[in-house]
Amino acid sequence: RRTGSFWVFILALSLMGLYYTAFTFHVASLFEEAGRTRIQAFAVFFPSSIISVVVSFVSGWASDRIRLKYLLMVMLGGTAVAMLGLVELDAPWGTWAVIAGHGVALGHFGVLSAVTWPKFYGREHLGEISGFSMAGMVLGSALGPWLFSLSLDLTASYTAGTAVCLGVVMLLFLGSFWADAPPPKSPAR
Repeated sequence: RRTGSFWVFILALSLMGLYYTAFTFHVASLFEEAGRTRIQAFAVFFPSSIISVVVSFVSGWASDRIRLKYLLMVMLGGTAVAMLGLVELDAPWGTWAVIAGHGVALGHFGVLSAVTWPKFYGREHLGEISGFSMAGMVLGSALGPWLFSLSLDLTASYTAGTAVCLGVVMLLFLGSFWADAPPPKSPAR
């Protein structure tokens, strides 16, 4: 918990839980706000999942070959694309941005949530670290639908909630430049 990398990864994974749960809970209303139908809303999940599966295979392969911070940057970039698509959902490209962004982000999310902790910190305290990470994701998942509901109640739109999430994504993206794996501990003598 004393490394910046730990917090960048924890917060990014927690934000994914927050945002994607909010999106899933409010998908019909989000699309209706943009003048789209419920059928169009639920139709984004299938192509997004196909992209996610393909990206997950590529990301899993890449996780053994490149620094995880680069995969984190791509996940955050995909999240930003999805959020921009959500804000511009009434534009023809908005739905495609949501589909592609979610596919890329979720494909990386699964890999990063599984490989980051053992790769960064080893297996000795893996249960404690994974449990802390999972608690963050669960907390994010609980707060996400509430944040989007609050946005709708206070501003009559989901744009404010999405903008707050997008701002956090941008901050985490900047932080990910310094989110390297901590140096290995020297063995005790």
